[in-house]
Amino acid sequence: MRDVNGGPEPSRSTISVKNVLTVCLTVLAVATVVYIVLQIRLSLTLIIGAALTATALNHLVERLQSRGIPSRSDCDGDAGCAGGLCRDWIAGHPHRD
Repeated sequence: MRDVNGGPEPSRSTISVKNVLTVCLTVLAVATVVYIVLQIRLSLTLIIGAALTATALNHLVERLQSRGIPSRSDCDGDAGCAGGLCRDWIAGHPHRD
C-alpha cells in the first residue's frame, strides 16, 4: 500500500504503550528521588543546627555553673534560685516565703 503522494508505505509508529509507561514511570522515579533528597537535606540541616545550638548552650551552662549560678536541674524552687522562681511564676504558683 502506498501513501497519498505515491511514496512507500509509511512505517508503523514505534511508540507503544509499553514505551510510554516506561518513560512516565522513569520520570516519576526521578522526581521522587529528587524530592526525597531535598527533604533529607532540610532534615540534615535542621539536625546539624540543633546539635550546634545544644553544644553552644551546654558551654554557656557550664560557664554559668562555674560562676556559682545553679542550673535548672540543681534548683528545687527555693528563694535564691531564679530558675525556680520563673518556673513557679510560669506555672501560675508564685513563690511565697
